[in-house]
Amino acid sequence: MDDSIDSVQTDEIGVKLYNQLRSLWCKAGMQARKWVSNSEKVMAEILMEDQVAQLTIAENKDPVVNTLGLSWDSRGDVLTLSVPVVASYLSMTKRNVLKKIAVVFDPPGLISPFVVIAKVILQEL
Repeated sequence: MDDSIDSVQTDEIGVKLYNQLRSLWCKAGMQARKWVSNSEKVMAEILMEDQVAQLTIAENKDPVVNTLGLSWDSRGDVLTLSVPVVASYLSMTKRNVLKKIAVVFDPPGLISPFVVIAKVILQEL
């Protein structure tokens, strides 16, 4: 496993999830790292060596954690997905449309409806 994202309702459930997963992975001889939470109570329970070492902090913005092709603003609890802008000089060919569809990395399928529309356009071309 590479990265994982989960959401829970309470701090207590978050701490319980961390402890259960840490125990499970220890039995398998593995260690989960880069834990981050937008709850100070949960972060206080996570061992320092298990916590995320580096957060991306842009000027005038909250800390952002990148995982699974998504960016998570931990303070605002908002997921964002970056999709490259199509250059205006790019001609509308099947090859160029396919290139732009292929660069979208969305494992959770959050923008699947939009990707499907792009694939339909490709079929119509």
